[in-house]
Amino acid sequence: MDYFRYHDHQDENDDYNSFYQNNSCHDSYIRLNIPCTCIRRKPKGCGNCSACNIGPTGAIGPTGATGSTGAAGPTGAAGPTGAAGPTGASGRTGATGPTGAAGPTGASGRTGATGPTGAAGPTGPSGNPTTIYSMSALNTSNSSIDVVIGGTPVPLPDNQILTSFTADETNECFTVPQSGTYMISYQAATTTALLMSTQILLNGSPLTGSVVSPSLATTLFTASLFTNLTAGDTLQLELFGLQGTAVLRSGNGAFLEVIRLS
Repeated sequence: MDYFRYHDHQDENDDYNSFYQNNSCHDSYIRLNIPCTCIRRKPKGCGNCSACNIGPTGAIGPTGATGSTGAAGPTGAAGPTGAAGPTGASGRTGATGPTGAAGPTGASGRTGATGPTGAAGPTGPSGNPTTIYSMSALNTSNSSIDVVIGGTPVPLPDNQILTSFTADETNECFTVPQSGTYMISYQAATTTALLMSTQILLNGSPLTGSVVSPSLATTLFTASLFTNLTAGDTLQLELFGLQGTAVLRSGNGAFLEVIRLS
């Protein structure tokens, strides 16, 4: 049904709409259960139809019972974070935790100032100096010595300093008083160059390291060495390897020095 067909009229004198003239508009809307709200005045010949005879509005009826709660709607978007609240009061101090592992040792500090010198300690017992076992003997008298191939001892009678050492009656053989390590030095100096050799005899045998055997004639024979000696050993300075006479220089013709080191 064309709804607007019955609502084009705006005036009761509209002769073109036959439905309006014969109450068809109102009857039609009553049949359709649609109120005719566009009619401003009663139409011609309109009776007491329910569409036109509208009484005053009645009193508001009592409020109906509350319906059941509807289903919850979807959660809305989160609002912005609020401002931070004030800091709360400090809580109680907790119990002390276990002691941690020891850390690495720190760097050494600077050396402190030297403290004052302590009092002197008591004097220890006197020791025996090693040099109490020493000797020195020379030949300074320009002696002439008849040398044989097998060897001839040199007498050393002059300027003797014998500390615990002893010399025989010829001043050729010297006895060691104490066992230990010794330094032995000797020299023989002649007035003319000779092709001969010199050595120290230890208990009558050549002492290793003491032999001087030049390949050419010379006037000076000297040696120095360290060796271990035993108390009672004997020492001699000897010329050998020449069949002839050796004349020693005056003043420093020959010497033998023996000093105990330990």
